Amino acid sequence: MGKVFLFPPYALLICFIASAFVIGHVFLLLAWFTELLLSAAYWAWRTAIRITFGSNTFYKWLAKIRQPPAKRGFFVRLYSRAVFAARMPRRFERAQPVIKCLCLASEELLKRRYGIDVMDSLSHNREEWYVWFSVLGKPLKSVTEGMTMMRTSLGCGLAGYLALPFAPNLRTWYFLGACSVFAAAGLYMTWNQLRWKTDPVNLNFLRLQSVLLDLAEVGNTPAVKVEQEE
Repeated sequence: MGKVFLFPPYALLICFIASAFVIGHVFLLLAWFTELLLSAAYWAWRTAIRITFGSNTFYKWLAKIRQPPAKRGFFVRLYSRAVFAARMPRRFERAQPVIKCLCLASEELLKRRYGIDVMDSLSHNREEWYVWFSVLGKPLKSVTEGMTMMRTSLGCGLAGYLALPFAPNLRTWYFLGACSVFAAAGLYMTWNQLRWKTDPVNLNFLRLQSVLLDLAEVGNTPAVKVEQEE
């Protein structure tokens, strides 16, 4: 007969917590991998629109069908909006006031905290601002909590679906409904986050809030000059 090893209660609790941590971490990694797949699909969709409706061939077709005596029906108007949206997105025009405010806040933060006068080193097209935008500011609590909630919800839904082959008793409408709600919520939040990242207005709003949060902590603290060590 096989031997049965008895564990004290605290050992069983430790084993349960360790196994739950390992299994939960695996499903969080699976949710992260699903997020990568959705990101790839979203960027492929945007690229396909840009290289099709934004191409010169589609623009020439639009010019031909809009010549008189062509009638501007519903299809022509829809096709025209798709072409102009792919070639000249208005989101970048709406983001210009937000980017201007972000430049002012970043300039003030660089002066107060690091003692850097960035206006003296900018080039003519001011491309250096995008480098400063990527390193300045503090992480927003709402963004980090949203990322955690998104992956946790998606991981719970995927864990429920993967448990069905091993536990047939769970194949009930209640359990499937709960798993579907968690998975759908995680997928929706992932897709919404991708839309926020690709929208220049919303993205620069988040950057502005991050820089202002860091600037509020600096306050009236005198600027600290960063010396380069030789």
